[in-house]
Amino acid sequence: GLISRILSTFFGGLTGLAMWYISSGRGTGNPYGLAAVTAVCFPVFFFARIYYPGPPINVAFFFLTSQLVIGYSWQDTHLPSIGDVGKCEMFRSELLLILLRYARMGS
Repeated sequence: GLISRILSTFFGGLTGLAMWYISSGRGTGNPYGLAAVTAVCFPVFFFARIYYPGPPINVAFFFLTSQLVIGYSWQDTHLPSIGDVGKCEMFRSELLLILLRYARMGS
């Protein structure tokens, strides 16, 4: 239960970071590269979401975290704001919040 959710969040964040850096390289994000990467990855994600034999919450954490990393990375590079969080920082803070929430719950 708990360990699998934490691992799903961790690997989802790593997948989102990999997808972002494959699509943008060292630049600020290329919409065509991001479209190409998501066109390849999303069908695999949808198939895994439907046919994964384990608990559906683990798959949801995995894909939600990966999409949050991609979305916040795009927002960070294209919509300047006072509180830009960055890519790895957002992933780190989300993982920390999930760990703290589970530590508070006790299970």
